[in-house]
Amino acid sequence: MVDSILKLLRGSTRPLALVAFIAANLGLLYLGVFMEGAREYIFQAVAIIEGPTLLVLGFWFAERKRPEPLADPDGLKPPPDIAL
Repeated sequence: MVDSILKLLRGSTRPLALVAFIAANLGLLYLGVFMEGAREYIFQAVAIIEGPTLLVLGFWFAERKRPEPLADPDGLKPPPDIAL
């Protein structure tokens, strides 16, 4: 039971961070366009809201698997000390 709850929380963190990022941007856009008094606080809100969100999304993309390099069609591979 506890394992399934933890798995649900781990799986929902990244999508919720993405939704929060989009919602924060839309909210700041609304405030900047329609509320004149809020314009001076928008830069602070961007720093507070988007900083942690971008960190979460950055770790998400860093964990993704990178594609395997394609095989050499000629069968010629450089020596291991030169391979990149």
